[in-house]
Formats: sequence, C-alpha cells, structure tokens
Amino acid sequence: MNNRDPVTLSLAILVSVAATAIGIHNLVRVVNAINPPAIERDSSQ
Repeated sequence: MNNRDPVTLSLAILVSVAATAIGIHNLVRVVNAINPPAIERDSSQ
C-alpha cells in the first residue's frame, strides 16, 4: 500500500491541521494567562 488514495491523504491533512490549530490555541491561552492582552490592561487602568 505505497500508493496514497485521496481520502487517506485529505484525512491526514485534516488531522494535522486540527492538531496545529489546537496547539496554537493552547499556546495563545498560556500566553494570555501569563501576559494579559494590552487591551485588557489599558481598560483596567
């Protein structure tokens, strides 16, 4: 099974894109927890 059918290939791409999106989302959450966005900081003053 060396030949890749389009369904398997698109499924693999979909999974990798989803994993990347989840990773970026978690990274943004951690950064926001450590260093709150400037908008919130300005409005709190």
